Formats: sequence, C-alpha cells, structure tokens
Amino acid sequence: NDAQVRALLESPPEWFRQQATVCVQEGRPERLLKPLASAVAYECLGDVHRWREVLPIVVSKLREMLGEAA
Repeated sequence: NDAQVRALLESPPEWFRQQATVCVQEGRPERLLKPLASAVAYECLGDVHRWREVLPIVVSKLREMLGEAA
C-alpha cells in the first residue's frame, strides 16, 4: 500500500540510501531501478514481484534526492 511505502521512504533505511545513491549516480537506469523497487516492495508489501506498484514512489523519492520536481 502506498502509505507503507511513503512511510518507509520518509525516513529511508541505510540500505535504501546506499542503493538510491548509486542509482542516482548512474542516471537511474532500469537495471538499478527494478532491484531497488523490488527491495522496497519486499520490505513494505512482502512480495518482490510487486515492484511495479512501488516504482513510481521510488522514482519520486530519487527525484527528491536530486532536488528535481516530482
């Protein structure tokens, strides 16, 4: 659910910050976005296969980290 994902990313755990930093540095390629979204989906929804559901929220967080408009 979106609320769980947003709550996690409001104050992201260290593993997310580390992976997100690499993802941003590499230009947010799909090869890094999908695993990051999968990890978030597992953490929040208990299912890595639901990564598509959380991807927009993850991308929004990455944009926020870069100071971009969402």
